[in-house]
Amino acid sequence: MDTLKSFEDVLYKVNDKNFDDIALRLFRFQARENPVYKQFLTHLGCDTTKIIRLEEVPFLPISFFKTHTVKTGSWEAECTFTSSGTTGVSTSAMKFRVNRSTILILKRPLLIFLVLLTITTF
Repeated sequence: MDTLKSFEDVLYKVNDKNFDDIALRLFRFQARENPVYKQFLTHLGCDTTKIIRLEEVPFLPISFFKTHTVKTGSWEAECTFTSSGTTGVSTSAMKFRVNRSTILILKRPLLIFLVLLTITTF
């Protein structure tokens, strides 16, 4: 069984050959360990064991990041990003467990999304 710790090293080793496998493992981990994402998938009636392609992974609606604490595990934030609020709606604040440099080296949007579910709170 994967743990949060088991992903810390592997995320730095993502390449074209192992990306899909790592992203699907991380999706299943989040589906099991992240309370907000788990509840969302249950509401959708999503059977995570039947998800075999990245295109099938349900994305959490952006609005959830403003209205819910999307966080896996217990930790203190090391870095915070906030939205500008230029659209006139409420701003959101993302607090990260890893530092900004780590976040910026991740290149694939889906992997970033899945990592954010692991390391983010709002």
